[in-house]
Amino acid sequence: MSHLLVFPELGCREFGSGLILTESFLRLAAEKGWRLPPECRLEGFDLLHIESALNSLTVAQPAVSREVAVMLLAGSAAAEHELAEKLPQWVLRAAYGNLWRRRIRDLLATGELALVDPISREEVQAVPAGAPDAASAPVPAPTRPDEGWRAVFEDEGADWRERARARASAWWTEGSIGEIRNRSQAAEFISRWCRQNDVRGRDGPPGKLYLRNHILDVKHWMPPSVDA
Repeated sequence: MSHLLVFPELGCREFGSGLILTESFLRLAAEKGWRLPPECRLEGFDLLHIESALNSLTVAQPAVSREVAVMLLAGSAAAEHELAEKLPQWVLRAAYGNLWRRRIRDLLATGELALVDPISREEVQAVPAGAPDAASAPVPAPTRPDEGWRAVFEDEGADWRERARARASAWWTEGSIGEIRNRSQAAEFISRWCRQNDVRGRDGPPGKLYLRNHILDVKHWMPPSVDA
């Protein structure tokens, strides 16, 4: 069995360098009734680079059937007007890839799936509330973003990292339906927001690279799910 599925050039996407155990992912997919494309042979690897796995899932889907297309477009105008059959396959395959992206994002957010340390190969658990480095833990998504996240990022007495993550979560939900957002865009937005609102770290307002790699990385911040 190969140790790791990874395409290094995909490391700039949402999940960065995040790794998961293949066995855990396949078990959860089976439990939830999620069928993988027949040509996607993930079981041949011990570890999966999340972005590489998503790429493989999308590429391995040879053609999106009308049944799958209707499921992907459920509730949209395209499905209601039976346009699913007329949409180009590349559009449907992109939607199929985004479906798996949302699934993995939700599994990580709920703790059903955990990231893996590449050296020890042990699953990395979220930092428990009240731990010494709790300021680096993800900010949980409140039931009412307009009240919960705003209460955090407008609180000038709160830790600047908590404020940055709360503002990023609010920004993520402000996008229009179908708009694709990623961590790099979030980091660029938060960098501007920090400068405009005089939100400072130890060395002043944080830059977008520091935000992307240390504050809004997959270990410390999970974007909220947005129903399309």
